Amino acid sequence: MADLVKQAEKGGIKKIVVGVVVKHGPKVLILHRKPEDFMGGMFEIPSGGVEANEQLYEAVERELLEETGLRLKVISGYLGHFDYKSSSGKDTRQFNFLVSVHPPFDIHLSEHDQHSWAKKSELEQFNISREIRKVILAKSKKITPN
Repeated sequence: MADLVKQAEKGGIKKIVVGVVVKHGPKVLILHRKPEDFMGGMFEIPSGGVEANEQLYEAVERELLEETGLRLKVISGYLGHFDYKSSSGKDTRQFNFLVSVHPPFDIHLSEHDQHSWAKKSELEQFNISREIRKVILAKSKKITPN
């Protein structure tokens, strides 16, 4: 995983973000951004910036817990990345991971105003970006932990 960050930095990326696809049976967790937030009103997956000296897997675990209250069981795959401009104008790369979590599956939102467990076939019903939809539908790739 460290190679992913090195490649991004070589490509001029200034900010690194992780995205987390949480599967529970045939459904995935999506979160609704508050209207006043950057990209307000959109549904997304749990995500957030990687802190200084933090590994990607550590950021996945922290962001998942902070945004949903869910505890990471295992990162089971890598779902690719996409680039965008952050609200502060920085070139940003979001690395996305498929995870399993420990029960209970009670969601405690801290940054969003609602959530939904959606089947992949139901994604069209939600205001969700093309990039996030692609991530959710992507086939998982094996990753190496370091």
